[in-house]
Amino acid sequence: MFIERIEVRNFRLLRDVQLGLDPSTTVIVGRNNSGKTSLADVIRKFLGDKSGFALHDFSSASYDGFCAALKAHKDGQPDEDVRALVPAIELHVSIHYDPATPDFGPLGDFIIDFDEAAQTALIVGRYVLKGGAIATLFDGHVEAEFSEEGVMEAGHRLAWFKELALRVPQLFGLEWRAEDPGDPTNIKAVDATAVRALIDCRFINAQRGLDGEGSRETDVLAGVLEGLFASASLLTAEGEQRDIAESLERAVADIQVTIDKDFKDQLTRLMPTIQSFGFPGLDGQELQTETSLDVQRLLSNNTKVRYKGYSHVDLPESYNGLGIRNLLMILFQIVGFYASSAPRRRRRSSS
Repeated sequence: MFIERIEVRNFRLLRDVQLGLDPSTTVIVGRNNSGKTSLADVIRKFLGDKSGFALHDFSSASYDGFCAALKAHKDGQPDEDVRALVPAIELHVSIHYDPATPDFGPLGDFIIDFDEAAQTALIVGRYVLKGGAIATLFDGHVEAEFSEEGVMEAGHRLAWFKELALRVPQLFGLEWRAEDPGDPTNIKAVDATAVRALIDCRFINAQRGLDGEGSRETDVLAGVLEGLFASASLLTAEGEQRDIAESLERAVADIQVTIDKDFKDQLTRLMPTIQSFGFPGLDGQELQTETSLDVQRLLSNNTKVRYKGYSHVDLPESYNGLGIRNLLMILFQIVGFYASSAPRRRRRSSS
C-alpha cells in the first residue's frame, strides 16, 4: 500500500496540479517559486498541524470565483448553485493497494467501491464553505455593482475582499470524504482522525538561522527592517536615514496621544469591577491601565512584510518560495550592512 498520486486545487500557486509518487521515495525539484513550498504547506495544513487556512491561501484564480458567487447570490440564484461557485481548496490523495490483502486495516474505511479488481482508494479533503453560511458570507455586500460583463466595480471589490479576509476563517471548515474513483457521486464522509491514522506526516522545516534559537522563522524580513531602523536612529546616521527614523518616531508619538486619551479610558472601562469584593481596601488604591508604543516594539512584534497580491489581497512573507526569500534576505542584509557602516566610512574619508 502506498500513495500513488496527489492532486491539489485552488491552493496558492497550485491552481490545479497532479503529482505522481514513487512507491518508495519521491524527490521534488524545481525553480524558485514553482510551487514546491506550496505543495509542502498544503499537505501540512490538511494532514499535519492545525494552522488553518486564510483567504490568501486560495489561488489568485479563485478570487473571480468569489465575485461570481456574490453576483449569483445577488441575482437570487438557488443556494446550491451559489455554493457551487464558491471556491474550495482541495487535496486528493490516491492510495494504491493490493485487493488480495486479507485485512486492509485503517484503509478499510476508505474503500467504498464494489469492484473486486479495483486497486485504488481515493481520499478527498476540502476546505469549503460551511453549511448554512451562504447568507452570512455575502451579508452587507449584495448591493455591490457589476458591469454588463459581470465584473465587480473596483471599489466594491476592494471592500468585498477586505471583508472576505475576516470571514473565510470563520465560515469555512475542513471536511474529509472517501470517494469512489470510478463514480464521483459515490462518496462517504469520514473523520479527520481516521485520515491521520492512515496517513502519517512528519515535517522538517527549512532553517534560516541555526544560531538563533526561538527566532521568528516566518518573519525574517521584518526582523531585518528592525535592524535598519536601529541603524537609522543612530546620531551618526546619514541625514536622509535619520530623517526617516525621526518621522517614524513622530508618527508613533501622535498615535500615543490618542492612546493616552480615548483608548486608555475605554480600556479602563473594560476592566472588571472589583470594588464590590472589598478591593482596593482601606488605602484606596485603584487599578489603572497603561499602553505605550515605540517604533522598536512595533517593528519587533507587529510589523510584517507583505508581497503585493491579486485583488488587493497581500501575501505574507512566508508564502514566497524559499529561494526567493533567501535572496531578499541577502539583499536586505547588504543594505543593512551598508547603512550601519556609514559612520565608519565618513570617519575614514574625513581623516
